[in-house]
Amino acid sequence: KTIHPDIIGMTSLLTTTTPMFKVTIDKLKEAKVRDTLKVIIGGNAATKEVMVESDADAFTTSAEDGIRKCEEWVKKK
Repeated sequence: KTIHPDIIGMTSLLTTTTPMFKVTIDKLKEAKVRDTLKVIIGGNAATKEVMVESDADAFTTSAEDGIRKCEEWVKKK
């Protein structure tokens, strides 16, 4: 709550850890800060399905694509 980031990025290489995306995003909602930032998930285990289930704003399996998406978000702000 004191830093006020525009974007939070999370990554997962193993499908067994992807449920933590939702846990983290739910904590952002509880803290009433979820609507103030974008969340992007990435890594080999990141898929559109995981993005939807976790309520992330975007997903990528490529760091380059992730950077492009974040740059788009920052430009729109």
